Amino acid sequence: MFDRENIGVRVSNISHEQMERDDAEVALVKLTCEISPLTPELAGEPNEFIKRTLYTASGAEVNSLLGTATFNLELPPQSIVVRMAPDQKKASFEIAEAKIGGIKAKRSKKSTAWVLEFTLTCSPISEHQLAQLVDCYLKQRWLSFEEATPDLFSESRAEERKARRAAAAGCDNATAH
Repeated sequence: MFDRENIGVRVSNISHEQMERDDAEVALVKLTCEISPLTPELAGEPNEFIKRTLYTASGAEVNSLLGTATFNLELPPQSIVVRMAPDQKKASFEIAEAKIGGIKAKRSKKSTAWVLEFTLTCSPISEHQLAQLVDCYLKQRWLSFEEATPDLFSESRAEERKARRAAAAGCDNATAH
């Protein structure tokens, strides 16, 4: 999502979700994250269109005609390194695969700067990692993003599961008659 390391992110909400995978339910954690202020340089990293929309042609001034903008970006799954402080060398913990979505820019009520809001959905690998994710709630953390090898949120895996279910349903219907 971002090319640079240690992006300051505040976790403003955390919720629990379920996802079906291979006829089993997978527990997911959905974090709502905010980057404030969203600088013109940072706005261009996920997609240059974001920067062109939120800032003037020179890239220096906030586009005052907008109050909120929602972006429908298809980002690949991300591997995320989480640090508790910006100068921390070693990762506090890592998220192997996360899905980024719900990307929205809004104007801060306290200033004219942009705030970038997005959701980060992942499946904790242990109770300890779940506790670490919950500990991020209402706190500033520093994240580094890298493209992950898709597995959990892979579209091809979803299509394979649908095909297996359809085949299984066909077998069940054939034997039921």
